[in-house]
Amino acid sequence: MKKAAVLAATAGLLGTGLMTAAPANAQPWANLIVEACDTSHSGAGDLCLFYNSGYQGSNIGFWGGDVPNLGAYRFITSGNGQGQGVWHNGGSDANYNTIHGAWIIGAGGNNTWVAPNTSNNLGGNSKNLQEQVVWG
Repeated sequence: MKKAAVLAATAGLLGTGLMTAAPANAQPWANLIVEACDTSHSGAGDLCLFYNSGYQGSNIGFWGGDVPNLGAYRFITSGNGQGQGVWHNGGSDANYNTIHGAWIIGAGGNNTWVAPNTSNNLGGNSKNLQEQVVWG
């Protein structure tokens, strides 16, 4: 009986537009690419994290999927911070993707939205607190 009530309530929400299903053509990114920061990918470049503020030092780029644990990665290019873990070590970001924005999820709810084709110095509550990347 409870299952029927839940189904009826869900159908009611769908009918009012308060709850919608994903479009049939929506494809989640599933092929994460981790590389040195790349500005291309046919106009949909990487979300890049830099070890230092001002887009300086070693970097790493993510494209094609969410990154649930930045602790699994290290900064990969030459420069200050090369080989250091990405977890809680980012000083700036750049989103070279012209289509998708991304959330950099930080410790204690300190999250940073990086709109398409923008960049930020991570300061205040978000510098050195990065734990995940979730594309928006």
